[in-house]
Amino acid sequence: MSAFPICLRYGLGLRSAYYQQILEQSAPVDWFEVVPENFIVQGGKALYYLDAIAERYPLVMHGVSLSIGGPHAQDTDYLNQLR
Repeated sequence: MSAFPICLRYGLGLRSAYYQQILEQSAPVDWFEVVPENFIVQGGKALYYLDAIAERYPLVMHGVSLSIGGPHAQDTDYLNQLR
């Protein structure tokens, strides 16, 4: 069985300007959309907030640089960073 409900209802794009507010005020949404490319870093505040928010809300990934089905071969370095 999936960890996500069949209907995810209301979600918002996760924006760094609102990380602290989301954690302090318990945002009235059901999930957050995350652009994983924004988190291809080692440690730091961005990953701290992502982990903290993921403990409270489901996250839905929206990759913007993968180009599946595009004319070029997949960038394995990029995929390793994303993993």
